[in-house]
Amino acid sequence: MLTWSRTPFRRASRHPFARAVAALVAVGFLTGCENLGKIDLNAAVQNLIQPDRTPQQYLLVAVSDTDPDIRRDAIAEVAESDQRDKDWAIKGMSTVALLETDTHARCVAIRGLGASGRPEAVDVALKILNAKSYAASEVWPPEPLCRADAAKVLADAVDRGAVREEQSRDARATLLQSLQDEDPEVRVFCAKGLRRFADAEVVDALIAATGDSVFAVAYEADYSLAVLTGHTFDCRRHAWEAWRAANGDRLFADGGKMPPKLQPPYSGAWGKIAYDTKKVFQTIIPAAKD
Repeated sequence: MLTWSRTPFRRASRHPFARAVAALVAVGFLTGCENLGKIDLNAAVQNLIQPDRTPQQYLLVAVSDTDPDIRRDAIAEVAESDQRDKDWAIKGMSTVALLETDTHARCVAIRGLGASGRPEAVDVALKILNAKSYAASEVWPPEPLCRADAAKVLADAVDRGAVREEQSRDARATLLQSLQDEDPEVRVFCAKGLRRFADAEVVDALIAATGDSVFAVAYEADYSLAVLTGHTFDCRRHAWEAWRAANGDRLFADGGKMPPKLQPPYSGAWGKIAYDTKKVFQTIIPAAKD
């Protein structure tokens, strides 16, 4: 079983590639290289000396190397492999997502979990978004970028119905709470995820979010309200509040009927392809002016 350790890795002299790096340095001096600092020794070792690794071997590197760039590249190999949905990969990516101190490596793991489609991705996203409820030894305090990726994983899972029944209550509560996050990208994804929860508390939270100072958040909240209620007021919070007061007992009477102004100008997947193709040609070949 893989475990995470913050204990420094073995000294460089005992690193498996130390001799190879030393050899390259020696070659640089012997050839009178004056710009050795510009040589990417790590890339040289990675590309010319070390053999191809399996995803399992990359995972070991991802949880042990002292260089965060190497850890990030290694976990990316796991996250992008066709084995990312295997139990060992899920456990490894979960460990990195929860405990890695490097933000970028951590985000790669979070996105890999989301792409796996496994329910464990929801569990990890919930822990990251509720990190203040955990000790740092369980969930390392996440940076805004990590919280945003976790919110996206959670919102996407909710949107495609991939949240298990026992996860649903925590997912709803977390999305409501994180709709107040200081990072606007987190709020955007939370507003998106809440459109699958049809209850009055969610409606009230989304109405409040239509007054967000960041337009992307306000727009996503308005769109989610349109999905839930069948109405839109173009992000005008006061109009939403007036509608809420007048329709307290029938908030979802028109739910599922998107307002005409928000309906796409096409129908179905093929219609979207045709529409997108037409827009591309209109961009390339502008209409003739009168």
